[in-house]
Amino acid sequence: MIAFDTNVLARLYLNDDPDQHLAACTALADAARVSEKVYISLVVLIECVWLLRRTYGWTLDQILTVVDDLMVQDVFHLERADILFGVRNDARLKALGFADLLIEALARDAGCKSILTFDVKASRRSDMFTAVPAADR
Repeated sequence: MIAFDTNVLARLYLNDDPDQHLAACTALADAARVSEKVYISLVVLIECVWLLRRTYGWTLDQILTVVDDLMVQDVFHLERADILFGVRNDARLKALGFADLLIEALARDAGCKSILTFDVKASRRSDMFTAVPAADR
């Protein structure tokens, strides 16, 4: 098994650097040709989601298409694919962002009763996130 870093994963879906896009596609094709799995860690996936969203302005639907693509291709081995499946489905229904949904799902899976946060919006959108009042200065 090999692993892709964020920049290689992103270049599979971006063509802003044609040479890197081709190199990423070739690496994936080479792995598939010899039945080698490509490991995508949760950190790499979330970094890629943030990159596509914040730098390239991709919509949630576009990002979920990437996640769907990663989940259906046999060549990929996704860390915690069981959790990602639920997060992907929840992302279409809930008002939380993909990263917050993943944080929530992993915390639930770990047996946490809540997630303390300074993100008031997240605390309003999910029963798992609990807003921590800012300390008086």
